[in-house]
Amino acid sequence: MRKPVEVAYSGTMRAKDPAKPVQPAKQKDKFGGQDKYGGYASWSDLSDAEEEDEQDYQSDSDDMEGGFDDLEREEAATARLARREDMEAQAEEERLRKEKADRKKKLEAMARQAQAKKRY
Repeated sequence: MRKPVEVAYSGTMRAKDPAKPVQPAKQKDKFGGQDKYGGYASWSDLSDAEEEDEQDYQSDSDDMEGGFDDLEREEAATARLARREDMEAQAEEERLRKEKADRKKKLEAMARQAQAKKRY
């Protein structure tokens, strides 16, 4: 029997020794072997950060408070804006409808003239 030809390049998928199975590479963890904070954070740093977050939240929530009168004013302004937009849209539709009717009349008149010319 013939001996297989040895090739210099063995590839990356083949095992060097066919009797020994290829072991998959170990997966690296998300943080490269260190903890989430790179080994430098302490519990006191974390609690300080949480306190800062809570202070930011409290100051932001104060700005979001509104009374009944504020809500009513906002709803009235929104209703006025919606009515104005509806009226503008209705006027636009009416204008387009009128233009279409005018074009149709012109085409009908041109068709009658062409029909009259054919009779003679």
